[in-house]
Amino acid sequence: MQKQVISKSTWVSKLVDDNIIQLTENSVVMIDVTEDQIEKIEMVGNQLKITLKNGEVIIVDSFDPSFNDIVIRTSDSELFLYDFPTAKYNALEKLELLMESVPSSASFVDVWPLAGMGLGAIALGLAAKEGSDSKEENENALNEAKDALEQAITDAESTLDSLTGAEKEAAEQAIEDAQNALADETATAEDLAQAQKDLDAAIKEAETAQADKDAAQVEAEQALDEAKDALEQAIVDAESTLDSLTGAEKDAAEQAIADAKDALTAEDATVDSLEQAAQDLESAIKEAETAQKDKDTAQVEAEQALDEAKDALEKAIKDAESTLDSLTGAEKEAAEQAIADAKEALTAEDATVDGLEEAQTDLESAIKEAETAQADKEAAQVEAEQALDQAKDALEKAIKDAESTLDSLTGAEKEAAEQAIADCKRCLNA
Repeated sequence: MQKQVISKSTWVSKLVDDNIIQLTENSVVMIDVTEDQIEKIEMVGNQLKITLKNGEVIIVDSFDPSFNDIVIRTSDSELFLYDFPTAKYNALEKLELLMESVPSSASFVDVWPLAGMGLGAIALGLAAKEGSDSKEENENALNEAKDALEQAITDAESTLDSLTGAEKEAAEQAIEDAQNALADETATAEDLAQAQKDLDAAIKEAETAQADKDAAQVEAEQALDEAKDALEQAIVDAESTLDSLTGAEKDAAEQAIADAKDALTAEDATVDSLEQAAQDLESAIKEAETAQKDKDTAQVEAEQALDEAKDALEKAIKDAESTLDSLTGAEKEAAEQAIADAKEALTAEDATVDGLEEAQTDLESAIKEAETAQADKEAAQVEAEQALDQAKDALEKAIKDAESTLDSLTGAEKEAAEQAIADCKRCLNA
């Protein structure tokens, strides 16, 4: 079974041995087979799939029914065009009816003969002339192929401005290869058609790759812009927290913001570097806020502890002052001095919890010591008064006993006793 592809623009026909046919331009695919031998014809994606009843499958890749046709040729050289909407085979008078234009040096389509009918080309078409010279036909086909290749080269060169880098280099190389094929005096129409096919395929591949590259660049630029926007927003958010920070926490946040701004304006900024900068900034701000919260909590607790220490010292002062009436002399003076020292500690601008607690301890100790000393002093006074009373009682008894002896004394002895009694009474009443 013979298969051939006929270019609609150049009218050049090419035999295909493989059952997978690749189309690169608008073409007519002609297969030497009868309708009875075909099981079905169907489109699968952009592929035309022809299944024969003997199980053989022919695939035509990049087949668009709007621009390409499938024709079957019987053993009697009858042509039938497959109609996709109706799935019918319609008789075709000539292949020229399916062509796009008439080349300047050809008036019919040269196709390969049926298998077994020789190597010469068979002319199908209204304008086919009996006895036309095959050499002239080959020259016409060659000229048409040259013209088509030249036009393809011109078209390819027009795409160079839209290409860059490796894509442009590949296109330039394909153009150079096509120019070399065009300059080859030994090249056949088939060689030139293949060169055109290779050039068209290379340009299409370069344009596709360029489009992919351009799209990737646009996506990269969009991703970079989005990363910059995200980092800018992170900086704005971070700056809004500065008023709530103090000291080292504020310094750390300001440094993190400065680092993020440096990353944002870096000429070699990448999506990764910007995202990392945003992450670092957010982490630094979160850490600063956490540290600030801990510091604020500790400050509140310290202030509460200071207030409590002040309250405790004020109460100790008040308690101490209530004892003053029970103290006398040095003990009272010591207590008053301890109270004055405590009041001074209470009103000190640099007062601390430790200082206030120490002042309270010192005050309470001083008051306790004064109260103890006062108690000792009072106890000693009671004892002294008791001893004095006892001494007075003893002297009174002695005076009484002495007076009881006066009646037994006379003269100087009595006078001496009376004088001693008088002296004792004066001492007793002192």
